[in-house]
Amino acid sequence: MSALLTVDLVVLALFAWYCVVKVVPDCNVSIYRYRLWRVRDRLADQVRAGLYENESAPLELLHEIERFIANAHELGIVKLVLAKWAARGYDEEDLCVLDRTDLSPDDHHRLRLMFEEVNRITARHIALGAPSGWVITGLLIPVAVIASIVETFRRPQDHGSVLGHARDRVRHETTPPPGIFRPEDTGTHSLTRAY
Repeated sequence: MSALLTVDLVVLALFAWYCVVKVVPDCNVSIYRYRLWRVRDRLADQVRAGLYENESAPLELLHEIERFIANAHELGIVKLVLAKWAARGYDEEDLCVLDRTDLSPDDHHRLRLMFEEVNRITARHIALGAPSGWVITGLLIPVAVIASIVETFRRPQDHGSVLGHARDRVRHETTPPPGIFRPEDTGTHSLTRAY
């Protein structure tokens, strides 16, 4: 009986490992491609509707999105880091479609929104789409939390810190305008105007 239970546990462990290493990342790649297809289709619809004065820039972005879709299985945080490390001696060629000078302000705005959406989707896929991203993201989150806690205690005067800025903004937003009674001024809790 214990041998059957052992075999059952081994098979279950192998199945769980296969799901974590193969099935879940493949599902994440499919979701990533689906999200990019939606962005690509929306951009193609905008080009067909004639919303762009210069159609070459959105077509470049469209082809870039299609390259991301075709190479979705190759995107991962480890491969990205290795590619950046391997290309460390070369000048980066600026291939961003948003840097073109022939874009009108409306075209630039529309393309910037699409570009930011593609970047957001891709960053999410790189960080959460594969086991290597899960591990690195899992290690970076506690480091970021510890760094923010250390930063909070390191700057007690809150000059220039994010938390101090947020606190000051909340105080500014919640301070009543002049002419409104404040309960601490009169000892009452009236919301009437002072005349």
